[in-house]
Amino acid sequence: MTLTVDIKKKLHDYTLELKLEHTGGCLGILGPSGCGKSMGLKSIAGLVTPDCGRILLGDKTFYSSAERINRKPQLRKTGYLFQSYALFPNMTVAENVGSGISPKNRERDKIISACIHRFRLSGLENYYPGKLSGGQQQRVGIARALAANARIMLMDEPFGALDEITKQAMQDEILKLHRKLGITIVFITHDIREAMKLGDRVLVMDQGKIVQLDTPEKIKKEPANEFVYQLVGQNLL
Repeated sequence: MTLTVDIKKKLHDYTLELKLEHTGGCLGILGPSGCGKSMGLKSIAGLVTPDCGRILLGDKTFYSSAERINRKPQLRKTGYLFQSYALFPNMTVAENVGSGISPKNRERDKIISACIHRFRLSGLENYYPGKLSGGQQQRVGIARALAANARIMLMDEPFGALDEITKQAMQDEILKLHRKLGITIVFITHDIREAMKLGDRVLVMDQGKIVQLDTPEKIKKEPANEFVYQLVGQNLL
């Protein structure tokens, strides 16, 4: 399924100009803090409204300034993992994981159970977020996003709070799920090796602009300019 983004939004220090087409696979977004990565992701999810442009997933229009379409986040069928997890504090782990699944879905309990098992949350079903570690909360967030049967998965620094062993395991799990479900994934990261491992393509941003959008191998071997080389190349030598 093709994600098409062509938007502009005036921010405090610059104008975000995001124009891309991404067909399936995992797209990693790299760039320094404040370059517009999260704003772009929130625009796709419908949490932020661009000034103009359009956002489509397949043949479904999420946003179009020309057609005056701006679908609500819940109608876009996007799974969104916030950097701060954004779990419901008054819900247990099981309730959080199932919060995006319709109560009418006969497979609801089965889906919740499978996601809890997949993300190694067994035994924590009745715990509340306040009793969980940061890594456990993050796993609940990922499980919740995937349990809702999203058409596209948007993740803002999804592995930032995890220890190295758990991080590697979760990265491998995301790759397995992508191959199994064929879901489109767009993720933000500051970890260059993480972007290269998970991304079928990697988008490098600076000051609201796309500097380079290529395969990890091409970005590594043929950085578009000195900025990309400094950000990516030197760190992979």
